[in-house]
Amino acid sequence: MFRNYFTTAFRNLATNRLYSAINIGGLALGLAACILILLFVRDELSYDDWIPQGERIYKLELTIPIPGRDTLKIGQIPPAVAPAMEAYFPDRIENTTRVLQEDAVLGGNDRFFSERISFVDADFFKVFDLEMVSGNRDVISNSTHDILINESLARKFFGEADALEQVLTATLENPFGNITDPNIEFRVAGVFKDLPHNTHLPFQALALIDPMRFPGVNEGFGGAWLEAGYVKLREGVDAADLESRLTDFYRNTAPPRGDESERYDYRIDRKFNLINVRDVYLHSDKIQQLKPISDISTVISFSLAAALILLIATINFMNLTTARALRRAKEVSLRKVLGATRSQLIRQFLGEAVLTASIALIGAVLLVETALPFFNQYVGKEMRLELLADPLQLGAILSATVFAGVLGGVYPAFFLSSYRPAQVMASSTSANKGSPFIRQALVIFQFAISIGLIVATGIVHQQTQLLREMDLGFDQQQKLALTGMTQEKVKPMAGAIRQELLNLPGVTAAAFSSDELPLVYYNTVSIEIPSLGLSEPIDTDRMFVDAQYLNLFGAKPLAGRIFGEEFTADNLVRDEIPWTRNAVVTESFLHSAGLSDPERMPGTTLVIPDYGNDGEPLHATVIGVIPDMHFRALRERMAQMVFFSTDAVLDVMTLGVQADNLAETLTAVDATWSRMMPEVPIRRNFLDDQYEALYDAEQRRGEVFAVFAAFGILLACLGLFGLAAYAAEQRKFEIGIRKVLGAGVSDILTLTTFDFLKSVLWANFIAWPVVYLLMRNWLDGYEYRVEIDPLLFLACGSMALLLAWLTVGWHALKAARTNPVHCLRYQ
Repeated sequence: MFRNYFTTAFRNLATNRLYSAINIGGLALGLAACILILLFVRDELSYDDWIPQGERIYKLELTIPIPGRDTLKIGQIPPAVAPAMEAYFPDRIENTTRVLQEDAVLGGNDRFFSERISFVDADFFKVFDLEMVSGNRDVISNSTHDILINESLARKFFGEADALEQVLTATLENPFGNITDPNIEFRVAGVFKDLPHNTHLPFQALALIDPMRFPGVNEGFGGAWLEAGYVKLREGVDAADLESRLTDFYRNTAPPRGDESERYDYRIDRKFNLINVRDVYLHSDKIQQLKPISDISTVISFSLAAALILLIATINFMNLTTARALRRAKEVSLRKVLGATRSQLIRQFLGEAVLTASIALIGAVLLVETALPFFNQYVGKEMRLELLADPLQLGAILSATVFAGVLGGVYPAFFLSSYRPAQVMASSTSANKGSPFIRQALVIFQFAISIGLIVATGIVHQQTQLLREMDLGFDQQQKLALTGMTQEKVKPMAGAIRQELLNLPGVTAAAFSSDELPLVYYNTVSIEIPSLGLSEPIDTDRMFVDAQYLNLFGAKPLAGRIFGEEFTADNLVRDEIPWTRNAVVTESFLHSAGLSDPERMPGTTLVIPDYGNDGEPLHATVIGVIPDMHFRALRERMAQMVFFSTDAVLDVMTLGVQADNLAETLTAVDATWSRMMPEVPIRRNFLDDQYEALYDAEQRRGEVFAVFAAFGILLACLGLFGLAAYAAEQRKFEIGIRKVLGAGVSDILTLTTFDFLKSVLWANFIAWPVVYLLMRNWLDGYEYRVEIDPLLFLACGSMALLLAWLTVGWHALKAARTNPVHCLRYQ
């Protein structure tokens, strides 16, 4: 019996080549998309699953409300919090460790590279059980001059030679001058295995935190400058219960902050939370993480898009099978006459559907193997299709294939098996009664999905373009930022390097700043303005710059003036801060101060409490007001800024470069740096590239939606192509009669395309409100967002109508131009 079923199934596939190709090709495309996204989703969900006892390890995160600003949600913490928690909750917390990240120039074996060192606590390996390749990892628990490096770093410096006992010199960048000795000579005490790519942990070099080198690293409950803190809970401890006690812990442990306690109690306003290490990558909503993280919405949107594509492909299968049901009506009737039960027929047709899906799977695997290298490069992953080596992967893909086959075949199976032999033998039309409505509904559903994806793609593209092209309030084009100017070896030469670079033909300007753009970290200060009678201080971003910085970015004062080299009083030496200095503020700061007229701000005295020597307040005089500058990502609300000028060396030097002969200019910049700083690798970035990188997630999402929208409309039109071919074949007798009676080509075209185009119109009316609500909700997450344009809906709907008309019209035109003699000669 099964042999007969297989023979019949293969015979049907071979006999109906067009419909078989449409079914198998459509399912192959749908399955290929589903497999690629399955690999992506599995990789995303597997982040940090490799960490031993990860279910007990939690990362500390912090939320800080800032009046007049977006609430600050960060992955950094004050340095004293984690050790204090371990002492405060000894019955709940087993161990804690902190991570202090420092950029450094590492040198060894006559090679020098810019790397990042993770300084950790002595109990680090009691929290993270990293696997060693060689050496003794416990050495760094007691020695501040031993270092552990990963395999990649060992090969980078020492090749195939043994890295143990080798010497690595480190020069920490020290941009804020808060490290007592930035020069360290390390002995390589061990090599640990490279961490997998699917982790939020960045560890490549580990060393012990030295309180003598990092003053204040064991103190402080206020400033959240430590990169990360982790706690390992004791067995059976409820993380949610511990988290609920953190406010009381902080209030009872953190000391009040001088006069600020009279204004507000920062110990209550700040909220700490615990997040499991396996959830950080997808579920944390905090910025300033150890590595860039993703979000669960990306996984959901990718998964939904892939599922919709597979659904469209299975609908094609279902539609074409039911449409051609009449061709098999006599086969079904004959089987019933010979004793076949309905359950046997259902199993037969479901088996044929699964067989078709299995053949499509072979094509899908070939497509995936071809596309996977490009997909990996696009999403920055190392995914592999390992069907035989990975039972879970194989099981998931086979399950998706069987699901697609069953879903595509379940309705046709029940529909075909319901035929009554007597009716089929008596009439060739009654057997097919009722199916056109189902087919029409499925076509509407297909095109509604496709149109929804197209509209969503358009909105994502418009939003991404807005973010990339919006006027930031300053000129970021042809600006090259060189970082690490405050490194121990670079700092004494910074002025000479600047002058040498200015002598290059393609370099037009050079200026120093304390921060690199776009701003990621928060360097905030509370400022009081007693002369304006403000009862609350203004929490504002601040930046130290030199006299040329604002000029470099084309800032034009709304009132007063900006810094200039001719105004020597503007500058200050940061190590010897005077009691008075000048400042330039932005328009948002003006509004935060309750002013609308920029002319009222110059000459105003700003008071910065607890900032000067011996805790005395620091005073600054406003010399000018400039328009707002979007120094941060456009997802955030515009932040007010205060600029202070200094002639001290700052960490970032920004060059203005000419667009002409840019490659030669970059080569000359690199050569000048290498000549003057042979032991320090140059680190440079174009500002416009850095700003565009802020929106890579939106760009990637838009491109993925575009690909899936193209897939969706292709598959929908593919199914429509098959249905139109079948409809033209079924109505050829009717078309012949109409032509004999005088119908023209345009009449036949209208007759054969109207029902299909009506379905696409209904699909538009269904898709538009749904996608509008979904995308409106998505856009609400942006401070600056596009307005949804009704013309976009009309354009996408019209495009779908045009594609559907072209798909159906080809068959309609072919049928309309057929000589009626060929249709009627046997009637």
